[in-house]
Amino acid sequence: MSLITNNNEVHYRSEVNRLAQWCTDNNLFLKVGKTKVIVTDFRRGPPQYPPLTINGATVERVNNTKFLGVHISEDLSWMTNTTSLAKKAQSRLYFLRKLRKALVPPPLSTGGPLRALSPAASLCGTEAALPPVERLYNA
Repeated sequence: MSLITNNNEVHYRSEVNRLAQWCTDNNLFLKVGKTKVIVTDFRRGPPQYPPLTINGATVERVNNTKFLGVHISEDLSWMTNTTSLAKKAQSRLYFLRKLRKALVPPPLSTGGPLRALSPAASLCGTEAALPPVERLYNA
């Protein structure tokens, strides 16, 4: 993560080169194919930045990516992450509905499955993004 000020990318690119050199010095291989660039710029007419290159390979610029299970977007909204969590929780709720239709007694039908649902519904959520997740719990 780096800050570009006054359209001067020298510091940003030198930090990337320093990281690549550190990886080389420590016998680590930086996989450029798995590396992504997200530019967050809230100005009205953001400038077009030249592509970033590491060891001669161009790094892909993306609008959003998934990092450690959290969806990060260039506008820094939580909508993509919340939608993903709601889909994951919805798929787990399907199992609960099947148990209820099979007339499984409540302790068996709610204990384990609800414990499996909670992490999916609460991971990296925000208060503003709670309504879709709350609807899943109340379904």
